Amino acid sequence: MYIKQSGVIPYRLREGITEVLLITSINSKRWIIPKGLVEPGMTPQDSAAKEAWEEAGVIGEVLPTLMGTYDYRKWGGICNHIIDITQIANLVGAGLGTI
Repeated sequence: MYIKQSGVIPYRLREGITEVLLITSINSKRWIIPKGLVEPGMTPQDSAAKEAWEEAGVIGEVLPTLMGTYDYRKWGGICNHIIDITQIANLVGAGLGTI
């Protein structure tokens, strides 16, 4: 089984500094990027933007630059992640700040 997923590296520029937004996974509490399954009829870029909103509460433009891909085993198959870069246009979630 081959499972297509997409993710995004959300970032913003603030006072000349690039800030990258990470989230924590529900189960392992590790720092991760927003990612998820590419739903039927969606492009990986559309899916990445959807995951950024659903998982991190951010809205932005998915840039045409592909960051990269990686595979790993999960759910009895191979998950392929397509990673894009998004410049955050709007921070909507509560409690977002800098480290």
